[in-house]
Amino acid sequence: LFRSGSINSSLDDLSNVSADDMVQLNAYISDTGVCNDHGKTYALYAITVHRRTLDGIDETWKTYRRYSDFHDFHMRISEQFENLSSLLKLPGKKTFNNMDRDFLEKRKKDLNSYLQILLNSEMVKACPDIAHCVYNFLENKAYNKGKGDFAR
Repeated sequence: LFRSGSINSSLDDLSNVSADDMVQLNAYISDTGVCNDHGKTYALYAITVHRRTLDGIDETWKTYRRYSDFHDFHMRISEQFENLSSLLKLPGKKTFNNMDRDFLEKRKKDLNSYLQILLNSEMVKACPDIAHCVYNFLENKAYNKGKGDFAR
């Protein structure tokens, strides 16, 4: 486990806590489904998240994200952490036949690879502030998109 700072570090220095929490966070896309909402069809990815808190308590939850959520998240972190764009590639958008089972399985695999890079301890060491962003994205709540901030 990587820990920055010394034992005497102040309690208000939350950057250490978030980086440590991040090292203890695992996530993978466990399932893919197709949803139909008011005539709009889209794929939904079920992400199983496992977190071990600093006091050793294990938490597991599922959260659901669309590809557009991943895209929006990627745009946000790419803008915030400029050095990420060379390390982190989001699978591309596809307009036609994007509900095809084979395509969804491949995208699930690619999005899983993307998540694993984000959760890698080396990534957290290189970008300690990213931990908070990733945790927010993986929380079990509706993802708050920054609508209007980015070109779709």
